[in-house]
Amino acid sequence: MSYNDTEMSNICSYLTESSVLSETLPVVNCADVMHACGQLNAGKRNGSLGLVSDHFINACVELSVHTAMLFSTVLVHWFATEDMATCTLIPIPKGKNVTVTDSDNYSGITLSSVFGKIFDLVFLSNDYLCTSKRQFSFKRRHPNDMCTMVLKEFLVYYTVDGGAAFCTFLDAT
Repeated sequence: MSYNDTEMSNICSYLTESSVLSETLPVVNCADVMHACGQLNAGKRNGSLGLVSDHFINACVELSVHTAMLFSTVLVHWFATEDMATCTLIPIPKGKNVTVTDSDNYSGITLSSVFGKIFDLVFLSNDYLCTSKRQFSFKRRHPNDMCTMVLKEFLVYYTVDGGAAFCTFLDAT
C-alpha cells in the first residue's frame, strides 16, 4: 500500500507543531553519568557482556560522554537495546549442608547489565519520573483511601448491569 505525499506532509507538520515534540525532552548530560558511575559498587559483574562496574568507575570522561548520548537517545526515542535489560540469573545454595539436588534449597541472584544499572541511577536521581496530576494515590502526601473509594464506585458503576470491569495495578516503587 503506497502513501500519499500530501498526507505524509500533513502528518509531519502536525508532529512538528505538536506539543509532544515541542516539549523539552530530557537529555542526560555527562555529569549525570559520572555521578551515577560514582554510586556503583566496585567489582560488580555484568551477566552477559563481561563488563565490570570498575570499567565505568575508573573510565575517562569520554566514556561518560558517549554513555550520556546513548541514554539521551533512549529517553528521546523510548527504545533501549536488549543488552540494557538482559540479566543473568545465578542459583546460590541456601546453606552449606543442604541437598544440592533439591531446587527448594537455592536462592537466585541476578546479575544485571552495568548499562542498565547506570541508566537506573541516572533516571532515578533526576526529575524524569513525573506522576500525572490525575494520580491521587500511592504518592507522597496523597492518601490511599480516596483511591479505594473511587475504585469501588467504578466497579459498582460498570458491573451493576452485568458488565465487566478490568483493572490494572502498577507498583511503581
